[in-house]
Amino acid sequence: MNNKDLSLRYYSDIDSIVSKTEDPFSEVKDVYHQLILHALAENDKKKQVEYMGKLIAYDSLHSRKQENVINEAMVSYDIPYLKHQKKEAEVQLQNKQKIITSVGLLAVAGIITGFYFYLRSVRMKKKLRLLLEGGIAKEKVNSGPVNVHPSSVPEDIRIDILAKLEKFENSERFLDKDLDMATLAQELETNTSYLSVVINTYKNKTFPNYLKELRISDAIIQLNRDPKLLKFNYQGLAETFGFRRGESFSKAFYNKTGVYPSKFIKELRLRKAGGHL
Repeated sequence: MNNKDLSLRYYSDIDSIVSKTEDPFSEVKDVYHQLILHALAENDKKKQVEYMGKLIAYDSLHSRKQENVINEAMVSYDIPYLKHQKKEAEVQLQNKQKIITSVGLLAVAGIITGFYFYLRSVRMKKKLRLLLEGGIAKEKVNSGPVNVHPSSVPEDIRIDILAKLEKFENSERFLDKDLDMATLAQELETNTSYLSVVINTYKNKTFPNYLKELRISDAIIQLNRDPKLLKFNYQGLAETFGFRRGESFSKAFYNKTGVYPSKFIKELRLRKAGGHL
């Protein structure tokens, strides 16, 4: 009747019946032959593999009952070739699934990466706003109240050192790049052991990090106040704020603020020119 849709519906019904009864008949080969050709035309690898597998299985089962039955389907689709075609279709189906999985994983990775950089950008802008609004002002470097005072340092000496450190922090003495603990201890009229214990306990930092934080805090204030400093390169800024090398200044600045000085200076320049973050 040349009704293709009706034929395919009947073939599908036959496939369903044979699959449930597992009792094939000789003409079932023609049915699966047509279903395979339809799957090939539709590029449906999954159905192609399914129908090929059934044709091979039912042909083997039926052949044991009727060994002499031969029809046109088997002339054009002999079993060895059919097995080869089935294997190729299975490989293509697996490769397609791998591609879909890979694309999915890449998409997920892209979404996660994009979200990470978005959050990073938001945090960076918040930090920049904090710096541009007056920044991390020059502050006393401490970790809050100390519950246990160091027994290795007598109380009167500890109090004296802390008072002198407060004056030191409010001066610009810490901007001297040649300053070391021995020199500072001598200036504070104490020894390096006592000074080290007091700084570690009450400032919660090593002496080098203590100096770096004081210098970076001062750099933030001065960069906000003095437009001339915005013209300096890293090395010039390093020497101005007590560092020997530009790289050391940049690293210390980032460690304290979470923002690279280049980004901070760029935003300061935009603000001076009338732009805003």
